[in-house]
Formats: sequence, C-alpha cells, structure tokens
Amino acid sequence: MKILKIKAQNHTYPVWIDDQKILRNLKPHLEKYIPNKRALFFMSKNLEKFYGPRIRGQFDSSWNIKHIAWEDTEKNKAFSHIEPLCKKLLSLGVDRYTTLIGVGGGVVGDMAAFLASIYMRGLNYIALPTTLISQTDSSIGGKCGVNLADGKNLIGSFYHPRAVFIDTSFLKTLPQEHYQSGLAEVIKYAFIDSASNLYGLLQKNKRSVLARTPDILKKIVFYALKTKKQFIEKDERDHSVRQLLNFGHTYGHALETLDQYASITHGSAIAQGMYIATALSLKEKICSPETATKVKMLLKEYGFEEEKTNPNALKNILNDKKRNGENLNWILLEDIGQAKIHSLNVRATNRP
Repeated sequence: MKILKIKAQNHTYPVWIDDQKILRNLKPHLEKYIPNKRALFFMSKNLEKFYGPRIRGQFDSSWNIKHIAWEDTEKNKAFSHIEPLCKKLLSLGVDRYTTLIGVGGGVVGDMAAFLASIYMRGLNYIALPTTLISQTDSSIGGKCGVNLADGKNLIGSFYHPRAVFIDTSFLKTLPQEHYQSGLAEVIKYAFIDSASNLYGLLQKNKRSVLARTPDILKKIVFYALKTKKQFIEKDERDHSVRQLLNFGHTYGHALETLDQYASITHGSAIAQGMYIATALSLKEKICSPETATKVKMLLKEYGFEEEKTNPNALKNILNDKKRNGENLNWILLEDIGQAKIHSLNVRATNRP
C-alpha cells in the first residue's frame, strides 16, 4: 500500500493507494475518521448497482449509514441541482456531525465536496474516487464546484477531504471511453513535470498501461498525485504555480462548454487543448519544434488524434476563470516536463 500526505492550510490528510485491499476492508479504514459512525454515501448510480450493497454491507447496526445514488453526468453537475440535493440531505436527517463520503468519478467528487462545503456550513468529507481522472487528479487539492451554462466550474470553493481512499481495482471495470479520458490527465502530468518521469513511464509501458495491469495502475496514480501534491502545497489557492496544472484546460473547458457536455469526454477535450497550447508555445517561440513533435507523438500513441479547431470554442475562452481583464493566462510548454504561465490578449488568441 502506498500513502501520500497532502499538507493543506487547515489540515493534513492522507491518500491511501492500493489494489483491492481498500475496497475489501473499507470499514476499518473509515472507522479512524468517523468515530461517531454516522455517514452518508453519495454514490454514482452506475456504481450503486455493483458496489453499493457490497460497500454498505461491511457496516453493522452500530453504524448510522445513509446513501444517495446520483446520476453523475456533467450536465447534472449544475448549480440548479444543489438546492434539491441539500433538501434531500435534510430529509435524510443529515446533520453537521455526519460525514459525507463521495464514491465515484470526478463529477461525483466535485458535487459531493461542494455539498459538504456548504451544507450546514460544512461537513467532514471523505473521497473514494473510482475513475482514472478522479484517482490521478481531482480527488486531491480541494477544488470543488458546479457548472453554469456559461462555463465549467464557475461556482465553487476550496474544500479538502479528511482522507482519500484509492482502490485501483475500480479501474479494471471502468468503460474504455472513461479510462481513455483519464489517460489525458496522466499525459498532462507527464508534460508539465519531469520529477516523476511519467513521460518515460508512459513511453516504455504503453502495453501495460492499456492493459491496465495492477502494478502499472498503482504507479500511474501514485506518480500523478505526487506531482500534483507539489503544486497544491506551494499554491493551494491557485494564484501562481498551481495554474500549471491547467495545461490543456483553457481550450479544453471551452470545448466542453460548447458541446454542452453531450458527446466529447473531458479527456478528449483536454487532449485537444494540449494540441492548441503546444501550437501556441511554438508560435510564441517558447518551445522547440522537437518538443512540439514529442507532445503530438505521445498523444497519438494513446489514441488522441489532433482535430480541427472549433472557432466557437475559442470564443468561449472569454469566460475562462484565468482571465484577467483583457488578458488570459495560458499554460504553455517550454520543454517536456517544463511548463510556464504566459499571458496573452484573449481577443487576439486564435489557432496558431
């Protein structure tokens, strides 16, 4: 079992990473963080069918366990769903001494953490991420929020979990489309930081990565989170170096908003965003043609082909959270493993 400790401003929390053992022994793990034995599982509807009874069956009658099974689509991660969910918590008798446990992917994690941050001015929150995106990225760092029609994650807060439990065995049954989507975030980490050598690992272990072998899954998750840990501990509130984690997300989020989260996956959108950001890096003479070629080669190796830029998505960039007046902080690449913040005029930004 691998353990990381994340040092947030208000508290330090552990991230436990293993294959099968966490899911099989969830109760003893949770007992350490829920001494009053009162919890609500906020779970993806799809997961509820296969894992709900298995998870809740571990808890005896001394526990007060409640649950909500929620349709975890990006469209449902909307501000309009917050009030009904808060009323549901109230009807279930959830009070401020109840721990909310989010079980699912990034959408469930965003919604569960945001609910925990605002309901009765704050509940303890524990994350049990089940997708590659949530296990390698969104389960740590404290960012949580919901979408508006005008853009992604425009309403939100920073709210760290008390603990994160990652069982990579969930990834074995993850649909290929979602696994592929998560690989884009892993590739992003390979491009922005050299310390973990994720770039080399992805280059040399393509067959194992695509086959989802247990050992390589644990390595990918651990190295990605170890990379993110460095950024969030230096800049928890996303004012400086943490913004480097948004490589590919400027155009990617705009593309998702334009699509209204209907057909394109998050990872596919971010992959297109990385193509755009790399081309901008080349145009601004920040990276070399050799670096740009390496980016394109790795993305294509993992099934992300470059697509034609959508000019309407570029217009949506005007609503990006990183905008500062007429300028927008793009995350551009200097070399493999080295990114930088580069300010460009939002209205002058177009396909390089």
